[in-house]
Amino acid sequence: MASVYKVFVLVAYCRAVDAGTIDPREPVVVPVRRTPGIPGISALADPVTMSWRDLVTSMVTASDNAAADVVHTRVGRDRVAALPAELGLGGTRIRGGTDDVFADLLADTGTDDVAAAFGVLADNDVPVETRALSPVYGSSTTAADTTVSRLMSSVNSESTRTSWPRSIAGGRVVP
Repeated sequence: MASVYKVFVLVAYCRAVDAGTIDPREPVVVPVRRTPGIPGISALADPVTMSWRDLVTSMVTASDNAAADVVHTRVGRDRVAALPAELGLGGTRIRGGTDDVFADLLADTGTDDVAAAFGVLADNDVPVETRALSPVYGSSTTAADTTVSRLMSSVNSESTRTSWPRSIAGGRVVP
């Protein structure tokens, strides 16, 4: 979930930069209380100051959940949630960020921190239903579904059916 939603956060960020509503060089102070995790700024003990551009870079290159959640909040959760439909991915839903998943996990397990929540989940003697692991809260679209759907729609389009035979006959393989 986390890495997939970052693609939509990235799109929303790029649109905001293009619209001039975010200055990518603007410094941002990320407090110590942030989404837990191993990579990225979560591993740091002190408040972090970096630009929006560097936060996005960390989000994309290091799969930084804390950076993603900060950027997600800045670009607008509603904007990110609306993107799948705008992009023709009707079966994909963005219900929140990693911080939201962790908040649900804490509530569902009755714990105060993520490590304790994972401890409860690892205990086979304690049955716990969690929203974070429920397919009801997941997307009905997988990457494979999306790829196959887009590919089939492309292959079945009128322009492809008429242009591919000419391209292949002319020695070009690109439609």
